[in-house]
Amino acid sequence: MKYPLQTLFEIRERAKKDAEDNYAREKKILDQEEAKLKEMQEKLEQMRQARLSKRDAYFQEMQEGKLSIKEIQMGRRHLEMLFQMELDYKEKINTQKEVLEEAKQKTSKALEVLTHATQEFKVLEKHKEKWTKKKKKEREKREEEAADDLSQSRYFIHLKELEDEQSH
Repeated sequence: MKYPLQTLFEIRERAKKDAEDNYAREKKILDQEEAKLKEMQEKLEQMRQARLSKRDAYFQEMQEGKLSIKEIQMGRRHLEMLFQMELDYKEKINTQKEVLEEAKQKTSKALEVLTHATQEFKVLEKHKEKWTKKKKKEREKREEEAADDLSQSRYFIHLKELEDEQSH
């Protein structure tokens, strides 16, 4: 006997599968965006370290009197340019943080949908299990009754045969 809510069961099962796929997709995007942000932050730190290293080298050369006024001015402009590059890159990082936050929200929403779909499916799955057990018990009871009826019929046939034999 077919489960009467089989169509609904299949719909909920499909919804659960779709929610799982969507969550996995959103989680993968989130992981990629987190990795990208981490990479960008590491690059920013490398840029800062490179700028500070250049600055220290310029100061060392200035103290040793190895630089002309023009070289000092060029060095200062170079350091300012490196600092501006860092500021520009910080803006890109801030934009990436916004992208990451959006990915977190989408992942969180996908998890909520998955949780809800899973709960709905489990409720119906439990109902199907109970229905299946009930139907199995009913079938077993019918089979048992049929076996009892058959046994009774055989017994009565046997009795009738005995009566017929005794009456002859």
